Amino acid sequence: MTCQNRTFVELSDILSFRFECPGCRCAVAIPIVEFNQVPRECPSRCGRDWEEMNSHGVGEAFSELGRSMRLVQGKISKVGLSFSLELKEPIRSYQDPFLGKTQGGDTNEETESPQAEDLKITRKKKL
Repeated sequence: MTCQNRTFVELSDILSFRFECPGCRCAVAIPIVEFNQVPRECPSRCGRDWEEMNSHGVGEAFSELGRSMRLVQGKISKVGLSFSLELKEPIRSYQDPFLGKTQGGDTNEETESPQAEDLKITRKKKL
């Protein structure tokens, strides 16, 4: 038997745009209803200038995306249409506590964990 989960998100479920600094990994989330432009610089003041993104049209594209999302949301609510986006299923892994093997999400790939090596060494010593 195969079990499959699918995740859908409606536009009304999307609350904010989240931007992460490529330099220091600090992130800022801006509510969609308040969004009007990509921040000009990293919120942690790491010195990373985000203006270069705007010169490549990234800021303009995000502004248009925010406007389009609000427009579509308003139009579909008037006619009662339901619209959602399907999200890719997150990769989940499971580590067997007895075997010390980790099974990956989509691939059923098994990998040895560091704890598995410790178990092998411990077992050898006891024998």
